[in-house]
Amino acid sequence: MHAKDYSVDELLAQGQQLEIPLYQRRYIWELESQWAPLWNDVRQVADRTMANPLDHQRPHFLGSIVIQQLPNDPGAVQRRTVIDGQQRLTTLQLLLDATHAVLAEIGLDEDAGQLDNLILNKITSKRPKHERFKVWPLNADQMAFEEVMSASPPVNHESLENADSRFVRAHKFFSESVRSYLIDEEANDTEARAAALVVALRVNLKLVVISLEQSEDPQEIFETLNARGVRLTSADLIKNFIFQRLIFEGEDATDAYLKYWTLFETPFWERKISKGRYIEPRVSIFLGQFLISRVADEIKVDKVFDRFKKYISESPDFTTLDLLKQIHALAVRYEALSKAADEAEGTLTPMERFLYRVQAMDTETVKPLLLHLLDPSLPAISNTQIHKALDAIESWLVRRACVRATGKAYNKLFPQIISDLLKGARADVGDFVSRFLKEQTADSLYWPDDETVRRAMSGLGLYSLLSRPRLRMILEGLEDELRNPRDKHAATPQQPCERKSLQVEHVMPRRWEKHWPLQAGESKDDRKERINRIGNLTLLTPTKNAAVKNGPWKGNDSTKHKLALLKKNTTFLLNSHLVDDVRSDEWTIADIDRRCKGLATIFIQSWPAPEGHTVNPQSDKKSKSAVKPSLDKLIAAGLLEVGTVLDLRGGKSRGREAQVLEGGILQVDDETRHNSPSGAAKHIRQRATNGWIDWGLKGTDLLLIDLWNEYAERFGADAEEDPDSNPTDEDEEDEDEVD
Repeated sequence: MHAKDYSVDELLAQGQQLEIPLYQRRYIWELESQWAPLWNDVRQVADRTMANPLDHQRPHFLGSIVIQQLPNDPGAVQRRTVIDGQQRLTTLQLLLDATHAVLAEIGLDEDAGQLDNLILNKITSKRPKHERFKVWPLNADQMAFEEVMSASPPVNHESLENADSRFVRAHKFFSESVRSYLIDEEANDTEARAAALVVALRVNLKLVVISLEQSEDPQEIFETLNARGVRLTSADLIKNFIFQRLIFEGEDATDAYLKYWTLFETPFWERKISKGRYIEPRVSIFLGQFLISRVADEIKVDKVFDRFKKYISESPDFTTLDLLKQIHALAVRYEALSKAADEAEGTLTPMERFLYRVQAMDTETVKPLLLHLLDPSLPAISNTQIHKALDAIESWLVRRACVRATGKAYNKLFPQIISDLLKGARADVGDFVSRFLKEQTADSLYWPDDETVRRAMSGLGLYSLLSRPRLRMILEGLEDELRNPRDKHAATPQQPCERKSLQVEHVMPRRWEKHWPLQAGESKDDRKERINRIGNLTLLTPTKNAAVKNGPWKGNDSTKHKLALLKKNTTFLLNSHLVDDVRSDEWTIADIDRRCKGLATIFIQSWPAPEGHTVNPQSDKKSKSAVKPSLDKLIAAGLLEVGTVLDLRGGKSRGREAQVLEGGILQVDDETRHNSPSGAAKHIRQRATNGWIDWGLKGTDLLLIDLWNEYAERFGADAEEDPDSNPTDEDEEDEDEVD
């Protein structure tokens, strides 16, 4: 290995092709973070060159790249693989070609000619056409790259087939920037600017090039460099590791990539999702969960790659290609299952329904066990046993969520179950899982019995304690149980409740003072205690009719009272039962209490525990203490980082942003600062609102309430109600928004 700094001219003028190996990640640089800063640097170097054309200019370093010599066919250009630095090399090529095109467009052919040999190699007609390019990207990127790099000036970027690709967008940005720089009507010095720009690009931009011999280990260099640079995802590192091993083992790495890895370079797998405080592409989370399903041990997100290397190096029973095939086969099943579970309507299989509900619960820790059950490379399990296991796990999870039981031990529980299954319980997995969960008595693991569920559903304000997707899923489950009871098998089952799109609605609005006078024997405290209980909640199709939503229970105008709204939505049995069971002309706290008990019975039928199951949990921690939620507690616990950008979810203010500052302060996009999420949301919406539910981490599905729930579970704390979110008499509208 040797390192040397090269100017762009010295690096690219020689006939060679810098090839991006298939195990690298795709081109990901963007305008604000990379293209614009690079252009600003180039422009400054060109300005200095033009101001003092005869002086030696201080070079501008673009960073380092690592390349390794590859075997070459006779007559071919020299091939070198890019171990590190593909993003800057590719961007540099786009900048050089865009500059060349603009110079040719405005008639400065001699200046353009000085860039010819930095963009294209001279090849014979017998060689493959792609050898003419100095840089050759991944298979998935080659079409877009070749199209824009081959376009004749003036380039019409919008007309290109791959106009939306990063390559075309980068080329367009650089073209516009170069054109604007060269053509300054006031200065009238286009030729001088062009000469300075060409010199800047060729001579005054430098890179440190680390060249490896063919015998050196590129994986070791790759890991060392990226440990100090921008963090690669575990999927990036695992991909690199797998394909380096395939090459070393003499396999056809390109064929393996096309058959078994391109699946992971699709939107489904590239979508970023949250796992605790980590936000990763789905493929990275999946690979970690796959690994847990194999080794039956808790693995932190940031340790997945290290554990993967250890796993594959200590597993002599299969080759690297065998493992890649197994990962691919399981991923195919998981993707099909996930896409079916994501459909908003229609009947789901038991496994699809389980996955939908687990995802609504935001409980990723159960996924390794699901993958273990699905794994086609392991002995098959009967559907009866799989469904029995999933029913037990779902009941255990949903019941614990409703009684506000801690989830701090989940990341240890499910690997333990996998470990037991690997030892021989796999064939009878349903019986084993049900028995295992039933036997747990610790506070962090017990399966709540029916009486515990009844108490919780009659006394807890679940609306303020559960995230909106989790609460909506539970109400959907109650509706499905009413339509198709578990203990009855209809010849023609009713269509299941639609999913994810329904609105969680308060029957008695949170802002009740204007239209809902207190009834005999009621007090404000009585209503405050009950307003967020499940007996006062239902499902409605989304509506913008705020006047109805906040109107009285009954009235002369049927278009403006709550009872009429519910009657219009009696296709939902939750609503038809509610309307039929009301025992007076008003909706009272007595109705709420009675409905809490009724829904608890339906809940127990929908998510049953084993027959005769009772449990008296043995607390493994101190009793929870009420703690006021605050962002500074999340920051101190490492669950939220200073600088995180939040965005508002739902309503007319959807998309407004705020940034987390030191001390848990939120700075809204209008530069105002607030001490709490609810205060910041109230400032924007001009009404009291629960900011813990309304603010989410930008670019993810994660809400602040999800982070607080993790904090509460980890440190044994129940949340006090945020006083900034309490409605007041002055609030004019109630908007139970859909996330």
